[in-house]
Amino acid sequence: MPSRGAMVSGSHQYETRGAEKYLIPEAYIFSTLFRHCPFWSVAASWDQETNVTYAFLHCTSDAEEQSIQRLKRYVSKLAPLAMHPILIPVLIMDLETNLTLRDDENWTSVLSEIERETRQGPRGGRRADPFDLDLPSIVQRLNGCSVFLSLIERESETVLIHLDHARRAISELQCACLDKSNRLLERHIKFLTESRKNLLLRLQNVQRRSQTQLQFVIFIHIAATDISKSWR
Repeated sequence: MPSRGAMVSGSHQYETRGAEKYLIPEAYIFSTLFRHCPFWSVAASWDQETNVTYAFLHCTSDAEEQSIQRLKRYVSKLAPLAMHPILIPVLIMDLETNLTLRDDENWTSVLSEIERETRQGPRGGRRADPFDLDLPSIVQRLNGCSVFLSLIERESETVLIHLDHARRAISELQCACLDKSNRLLERHIKFLTESRKNLLLRLQNVQRRSQTQLQFVIFIHIAATDISKSWR
């Protein structure tokens, strides 16, 4: 697992059915630093006989995000349909995906504003006068956009690794009491994986747009500097 997050099976037991031997995870630890804040960590154990999962959940987040409340609503909504030992980590990755979608919208808005200022967007119109551009402000915003997008691109790749790990963990839980929950949660993971892949493509596209703008601004800065020198 990448250093920015981990889902680790802590202990296992084996169940023999006929000639086959199935792995039954009893406990796991899940933690993530996907967005720095909120920070989630979960330590959980599952009792196969009672089909009860005992979990300790820690979350560090801004109060306005209401992260714990959102997770409780998710659990309450899905509990009658797919209560499962691996449910909480999957829901945390679902919540994080929603936050990343919000980040994508925010930075796309910032980049669109810069493209209007530089007139280098799809509908650029007349050329921008280099001396009318607030180059320090534009460069600062572009750098912020590029750095943050690089961060959440890597985090999106990490989420995909976590989802694959969760899918494999579910496939190992060959227990009759979880048959229905396994199917439902696997479908949810499949949907979430495809959503995350599409989001990663969107982030990569915004990153390319920001790099194009940065190259243009550097060119404008060099050209403006040359013009200023020629006037002296």
